Amino acid sequence: PQEPVSAAFRRFRTKASSDWGASFLEPDMAAYGVLRSEEAALFIEYDGYWRHRELSGIAADMRKNRALLRLAPPGSRIVRICHAPMNAADGVDYIHTPIWQCNSESALIQIVSGVLRKLLHVIQDNLQESVVKRLRSHLGSPRLCLCARQFVGNSSVVLPYQHRFERTALWLSNLGLSNLQVGNTVDSFPCLLGLSIEENLNPKVQWLKGLGLSDSQVAKAVASSPQLLGYSIEENLRPTVQWLKGLGLSDSQVAKAVASFPQILGHSIEE
Repeated sequence: PQEPVSAAFRRFRTKASSDWGASFLEPDMAAYGVLRSEEAALFIEYDGYWRHRELSGIAADMRKNRALLRLAPPGSRIVRICHAPMNAADGVDYIHTPIWQCNSESALIQIVSGVLRKLLHVIQDNLQESVVKRLRSHLGSPRLCLCARQFVGNSSVVLPYQHRFERTALWLSNLGLSNLQVGNTVDSFPCLLGLSIEENLNPKVQWLKGLGLSDSQVAKAVASSPQLLGYSIEENLRPTVQWLKGLGLSDSQVAKAVASFPQILGHSIEE
């Protein structure tokens, strides 16, 4: 606790193993002297990036957990702050917290307070009494320091991409896409992050369902051809459907054609 804040952000040398191939470990934060076992370390990891929720990301985090606990003195613990519920493991606790609404000081205070409460709940028995008292004092009168307030003020420049990504990723996930499909969808059509969920994305999904596509067919269409979410219903999508009907296709045949080959909606009628 008496060390400078910079000392909490360290890179530790370690021997490469079959479980951890690198020659170093770099936890997001490492704090010594806060646990009852004074030699032990408390590692804090923030799993905010969406890949932490993929199976491969979860497996990588588990490997890092094992490597950290193998390197650290006995009694060390890991706390992972994440945006999806996870089950605690030996020496590892998870704190599930909502995504911060950027540029909102009150929202940040609420989330920080929530993290502190959950931190006390999961590892209070492992913390030194003086640390518990300090955490409780912050809960009693939650406020942001000057640096934190400046961070909030700058968040409109620093965080909009991450905020848009998290919202869009959650929307795609609720639509039925897997974590892998979410990542591939955004990678192949990054303009998706600039589209309004309420004004652009939801109306497109409802329009596709109106054609006769099921929920799973809509999810499959978006995953295979996310560009269709960027087309105008009136200028692109509806005219293409009318053209297909003009060829003699019935409503059910049009729905089947779009479900099987959603890219057809992006083809030019004239060309």
